[in-house]
Amino acid sequence: MNLRANSCRAFTTKQGYLGLGPLTCEEDDHIFILVGANVPFILRRGEEHRFQLVGEAYVHGIMDGESCKEILPFRKWRFTNVEAN
Repeated sequence: MNLRANSCRAFTTKQGYLGLGPLTCEEDDHIFILVGANVPFILRRGEEHRFQLVGEAYVHGIMDGESCKEILPFRKWRFTNVEAN
């Protein structure tokens, strides 16, 4: 993951996780754990049920597979608050 502190935005999720993402992340963006990826990704819902990639994320508490103890079809988190540091 190639995030630098001056190009990151801190956020919290609805579930209470703390994280860092690109400056362009917004409230109501979604965090996805994609099969085979090394980091979670932030996606934004677009038109016609499509998603736009916003960027990589660091989310404390899910970086080492803690959220994937069981095989899940998918799991996502929604931003509830996005604040710039």
